[in-house]
Amino acid sequence: MINIQTVNKSEKFRAVENIYYFCVLMKKAIFKITSFLLAILVLFSTVSLTVEKHFCGNFLVDTALFSVADSCGMSVELEQSVKK
Repeated sequence: MINIQTVNKSEKFRAVENIYYFCVLMKKAIFKITSFLLAILVLFSTVSLTVEKHFCGNFLVDTALFSVADSCGMSVELEQSVKK
């Protein structure tokens, strides 16, 4: 353990200076990480995500991102029966 009273002023100054530079570096790192996370948040909040699901009765047949979900053919049968 170092006794603070036995340490000369230049060593105290160096220790304080090192702590100061460490705090400055941490502040810059936190700022960069926060900026990156906010940029990602803005990016994802402006992108519209489309999630589509197709159920055949009570069963999930297909799910799709950014496109139309595949059909099981039941919708075609319904359209044909409505036209008759």
